[in-house]
Amino acid sequence: MAAISAASSLPQGINAPSAPEPENGGDVEMDDGSGEYEDVPDVEPEAEPTKSPKEKRLIPDETAEQLYARWKGLLPKLVSPYLQYQRSMSGKEWTRPPSQLSARCRQPENCKRTTFTVTSLFFGSFHTCTIVACECQSLPIVLIAHGLFPTAPHSPRMAISVELLELFLAVSERSSDAVTALAVALNRSYRSRGFVVRNAKGEMIRQPFRRGLGYALRWYDCLRVEIERRKEAAISAKFERSRPLLAPTTLPSVSPTSQPSTTAQATSDIDNTQRPLDEPRPPCASQALPPQNPDPTHQPAPTSSPQPVDEPRTPGAGRAAPPHHPDPTHQPSLTSTSEPNVGPELVEAARILYARCPACFGLKVWGRPLTQGGDVHLAVDGNFNHRHVRNAANSPKFYDPTYVLPKEKVDAVGERIEGARKRVKKKEPAVPDTAIDACEESHESGTGSTVKTSMEKFDSGGLAAIVCRHDIPLFIANIDTPGEQQKYAVALLEQVIELLPRNATIVTLYDVGCVLDRSVTNYEIFPDSVSRRLLFATSIMHSYVHIWSCQLHYNPRMKNGLGLTDGENVERLWSALRRLIGVCRNSAANRRIWLIDRQVGSVAQERRGELGVWLRRKLTKGVADHRAEALASLKKCGVSEAFLREQWVLQKEEELSLRAHKPTKLKKELNQLMGIQDDIDALSKTVATTTAQIKNSILPKSCTQHLKVLQNRLDGIHENAQDMYVSLNVNEEFPSLTGVDLEFVRKIFLLRELKQAVQKRATSAFWEFDKLDRAAGGKDMVLGTKMHQHVRHAMSKKTSALENAVKRYNSEVKHLVSLRKSNCTIPIPEPLPTSIADLKTSTTLMEAVWVDPVDPETHRWVRDAKVRDGIRAMHKLDRCQEELHRLGREADNMLRWYKRELTAVVEAIRDPQNSDLIGLLEQDLEDLLALSKAWGTVLVDEQKYRACTREIMDGVSRVTLTWMGHELRDGGGQSSRTDGNAMEEVRNDDGKLVDVDDGGVTDAPNDLLFDEDDLECERDEEVEISPEDICLQDLAEEQANGDKLAVDTGLLRALTPPELPSSVSPTPRNLYNPVSKRLHAILATDELQRLSSPSGWLNDDCVNGLAVLLHQIYLDSDNKEYVSRFIVFSSLVFRKSRETVIRQCRHLPYWTRDIWILPINRPDEKHWVLAIILPLRRRIYLFDSFAHTKSWQRDIPDIISFVESLNHYAESQGHPPSTTSDPWIAEPVISRRLQKNTRDCGVWVLAAILSCLRGFHVPDMTEKEITVFRSVLYRLALHVPTVGLK
Repeated sequence: MAAISAASSLPQGINAPSAPEPENGGDVEMDDGSGEYEDVPDVEPEAEPTKSPKEKRLIPDETAEQLYARWKGLLPKLVSPYLQYQRSMSGKEWTRPPSQLSARCRQPENCKRTTFTVTSLFFGSFHTCTIVACECQSLPIVLIAHGLFPTAPHSPRMAISVELLELFLAVSERSSDAVTALAVALNRSYRSRGFVVRNAKGEMIRQPFRRGLGYALRWYDCLRVEIERRKEAAISAKFERSRPLLAPTTLPSVSPTSQPSTTAQATSDIDNTQRPLDEPRPPCASQALPPQNPDPTHQPAPTSSPQPVDEPRTPGAGRAAPPHHPDPTHQPSLTSTSEPNVGPELVEAARILYARCPACFGLKVWGRPLTQGGDVHLAVDGNFNHRHVRNAANSPKFYDPTYVLPKEKVDAVGERIEGARKRVKKKEPAVPDTAIDACEESHESGTGSTVKTSMEKFDSGGLAAIVCRHDIPLFIANIDTPGEQQKYAVALLEQVIELLPRNATIVTLYDVGCVLDRSVTNYEIFPDSVSRRLLFATSIMHSYVHIWSCQLHYNPRMKNGLGLTDGENVERLWSALRRLIGVCRNSAANRRIWLIDRQVGSVAQERRGELGVWLRRKLTKGVADHRAEALASLKKCGVSEAFLREQWVLQKEEELSLRAHKPTKLKKELNQLMGIQDDIDALSKTVATTTAQIKNSILPKSCTQHLKVLQNRLDGIHENAQDMYVSLNVNEEFPSLTGVDLEFVRKIFLLRELKQAVQKRATSAFWEFDKLDRAAGGKDMVLGTKMHQHVRHAMSKKTSALENAVKRYNSEVKHLVSLRKSNCTIPIPEPLPTSIADLKTSTTLMEAVWVDPVDPETHRWVRDAKVRDGIRAMHKLDRCQEELHRLGREADNMLRWYKRELTAVVEAIRDPQNSDLIGLLEQDLEDLLALSKAWGTVLVDEQKYRACTREIMDGVSRVTLTWMGHELRDGGGQSSRTDGNAMEEVRNDDGKLVDVDDGGVTDAPNDLLFDEDDLECERDEEVEISPEDICLQDLAEEQANGDKLAVDTGLLRALTPPELPSSVSPTPRNLYNPVSKRLHAILATDELQRLSSPSGWLNDDCVNGLAVLLHQIYLDSDNKEYVSRFIVFSSLVFRKSRETVIRQCRHLPYWTRDIWILPINRPDEKHWVLAIILPLRRRIYLFDSFAHTKSWQRDIPDIISFVESLNHYAESQGHPPSTTSDPWIAEPVISRRLQKNTRDCGVWVLAAILSCLRGFHVPDMTEKEITVFRSVLYRLALHVPTVGLK
């Protein structure tokens, strides 16, 4: 086997002795101690003297900081070559790059070159590449330009194929970041094919790629992030142009210290600046101005013709929708004020939110009342499984997260909350504090003091996240406290509020939403202008752990406007992130943030694409199924809906009253009183026994006097006990309990406590059963044997405790029945089923024990189970109707975003400033077009998306591409093309196009490599052909000869080359446009050198200057009348902004010319093409000497935009163009390749321009003739006066 050595003793940049490359398998020797390889030999090493262990480094040292700084400085330089490589490989089969790579140096004669040897990793093998870098193109740039990513920022010794890295990153998104597993798998694949890595001792290295692969994956992903953010900035700039604006409004003055954030910053870096949420902010891309409707909970009085808010499409609506409020963005008349006018108000969400969930944040009008569900529904929750050990070594910061909030922002919110708790606001609570206290004590997340993670071992206890109702994550926060404090939920919610309009209303679902709502109500955690736009509820799965009175107000199924939003969206996010728990626990802290942030972004992008599936599932399994079930329950109930609503209002009023919660406070005092009563009963029994014994002469009669004293004391104690009972104000708090036996009251209060205990135990047991069922059904992670046994053991313990609690409760119910008197109207609670399955479906489990007498006619919901079932069905039917309307609005939002995003992407593709991002933008365009089918629903069907697509694509380009195979008409003279294979491409062994002539650029401009005999022979048989015979009349008018195009076979005979001057002046030559008489181009020494050399590539000044020179020559000929129909534009005005095009072309009377010549320089391809534009006929004739058609797909929209910009300006100046409404037609003028090398494209374009000026469509020349034509152009340029041609 062959061996390759890479000795570490050699300086960087100097190659080790070369050896044959292991093409068909072989061993590679690598040195020990390499910074990029972890050498672990298979053999056991010899015993070495024990060394003192080094202290583990927890923070990055200066060397690591310098390494990461070099990486950060390198990445921006890799963007352009990487994009060029990606574009060159788009749609092509991957091929391995050659073994010898060289930099494309701009100044090869002055640039110092250095040779490197790099081991390159590919899919099935690795091999050693020899790479020549220079000062202007370093080794990493040369590598990335050929599809190889370095593993070190300076002089890397290993590089990895970007296709291989793309595959690894795609696998990581679906599994986890297992660098070691990937490295081992790659090494095993290599070894199975005979590619073995050895160290300098000849020992096989077990993990030769782990460290280098880890670096490459990390920094390659950072390169992708940099490019993604550039692409997003390009799309965002176009997207913001269609942002709706309100009329100008007068706002309070803004503090000069406040700085508005931009959209680009919002998409990459989260603003750390803390400001009051009610502080006025200037309008910008990510923030909006104060609302016009300050109180969204207030239902405004309807006007004579109220305007609906985003009226959705609702199929088959059988029930009336809740009334909509008038448009809150209506501007009142402005009065005179001294406050400054800051301009129009923005009325939509920031793009960072809009792009993450178009369904939630795509509203046109904001400010929907909270009684109707508000504008958006969000869910917040924490997870303490994503912990991070404290003693894990950290790396320098290398990634700016998009989703993770900065620690400084979260801590600032926590400090603000602590300060706000010192100032209590007195407000009437919606739910009594006793109920909220009970919920807070029963939840681990209810109080931030509950320790969930040992912070001595972990520096991060978990994660908190805020997610929209479509399961799309918006932001996450790192938990660094032992418990789940409120600052995390507040910081996440505040981050969203800052990116929404000032009148946006938000519903937030949280496990302990009741506790957070009380904190917001009692303390100024949010300003009043914000807190009144917030509504809190509990998540549906956790709501059943709350006591019944709390559920009446916070359960989303009992709250108006919330539809079928369940609030468990964060749990589904934790399920998607669970694979990162083990990976991130011991990772570096900054690497952990990178992994989590990128994984969250991947989840968000995937779920945005599944919005259509989400909507269809909600319509069928959500609305349709629940609606059918609710209608069946209502029919079975047999009670009118109006009566059920009256019963619900009465139930909520009764059970949320403060009097309903007095038993909790009264219970302890009653227990003390009942203890005294037990003592009284025992003493009374003793007195009675003693009296009987005296009467039966068992005791002497002398005891009678003492017995009377004891009886008097007993009567006094009994009277005191009655006074104590009266002092409890039971009759005042519960007047209906007047005269009720004290034992009965005590028992019913005891039952109330017992049932609450049963409810808590039942909820906990149901949770364990659900966890096991979901794992068995495949909805959740499969449980291992140990975890399965643990769950089963916990279930058995909880089931036993639950059964005992239910039995005791039922026993107390029977005892209460025995104590109840016949005239008592207090309802007796129903016994509970002892079976877990029956208990889970019981409708009375969550009902509270009623302690007041009730009227069986007015309080039927207390005694009648059918009425209770009917109330639940009524709620479910209301929620289904609300959900249907919300789904309709969300479907409209998605269509609206699709239209704006598609327009923005298309405009970004057309923008010449984004030429390097074309490939990525086109991929985004394809992904968007795929959404038209994925997002189609019965609310907004696929046809609407297709119509929207046609409207945008037709409105932007209006081009019908007709790639016609033209038959060439001979324009006179004999065709010089004699070899039928003359148009074959010349390629090297690697399949790449090469030049036939490898000559270099000459030093002297008059040192020509042309044969003078070639020039003379072309003038022997000169034939005069007038443009009237064969001209471009076919172009300006309808083609009379079908698809036949005129071929210019006598182009060289039409030009008389002047003699070479005796000396060439180095003074630049100014070339003026013959139409405007303004400077068009400058031919300096560099341009003349390019023109004189057969291998010189013509730049913009060469092509633009010679084009107007040819135009001037033919304007001075006998064909002036025909040539005056032409106008030549500069290539420098193409792909510029509309303002730039008008500024540089307004001096040209282009509206008087019907044939426009536009040379086009494609800098990314280093290739010249030509467009002949007929604006009156809306035709474009395209000339490409390579006969390629794919690249024109990108140029044609820009050509149309160029023409329309000039036409609009001409019309504004009183020169309306006489154009038709027909679509544009673009046709190539050649169907097979004319150019064989890679340098003469500019000369071919000038030949095509000359053919057009002579009245032909296409030149007919050989490679030899094009070289002669170049010499003619050179001589013409030398005869241009150095003082300028006017």
